[in-house]
Amino acid sequence: MAELLEKIYAEQDWKTDPTEGAERAAYYRDPLAKRPDLRTQLKIRVVLAETLLRAGYSVGAVEDLEKIRSIAKEKTFALTPRFESEVRDALAISYLRLGEEENCLNNHCQSSCLFPIQSRSQCINSREAARAPSAS
Repeated sequence: MAELLEKIYAEQDWKTDPTEGAERAAYYRDPLAKRPDLRTQLKIRVVLAETLLRAGYSVGAVEDLEKIRSIAKEKTFALTPRFESEVRDALAISYLRLGEEENCLNNHCQSSCLFPIQSRSQCINSREAARAPSAS
């Protein structure tokens, strides 16, 4: 049985393995180093940010998503409404996740991980959550 599990693990493609987010992030960073055209760069950054968020790197996700907004503003590049919505939604989730992580680390107690979250475990420092873009 152990041999079978080792074989399955060895044959797992890192591109689809949910535990290999850091490896996928490195894969998406490589084309950015080659300085693709602006549209391609922005698309890669969204995928990279979503990959970082899924891998647990909320700060990196926020940085890449904010970078998309700053690049578009700096280059006066109009994002399509659909793309802007995708970036805004991912940024909101990233900031909320970052706030959740900070709350867990700074206000850790037994009831922090139980639903519904009790008042003594609710986020005291809502700085990151407040930075999340509005859905409107």
